[in-house]
Amino acid sequence: MNANTSTTRYACPEGHIFVKIANVEGKLWINATIGHTGSQTMANARAISALAGIAIRHGAPAEKVASALKGTTHETSNHLMARTNGDIALSMADAIGKEIERLLVD
Repeated sequence: MNANTSTTRYACPEGHIFVKIANVEGKLWINATIGHTGSQTMANARAISALAGIAIRHGAPAEKVASALKGTTHETSNHLMARTNGDIALSMADAIGKEIERLLVD
């Protein structure tokens, strides 16, 4: 099996999210984790990342998926921007979109 993977940690209003993208034989598999197993936040992160990966694997352009997710904000995004250095995201969806876009550039 030919697979390349990348995992990036982002600070977002909900906490630190880890976005993992695996390119397995030309197909992207996306998984995001945050918080505790079984939490609503974790479920949302997993759902957003799974749906993004399914869309790309079934023909949606990765650029369009990234664009749709990037820029999604959270009610506390401005507070995070003021106090964080490094890889930051406005929301979980923004982090996933940024990671998809980063993979396309690399």
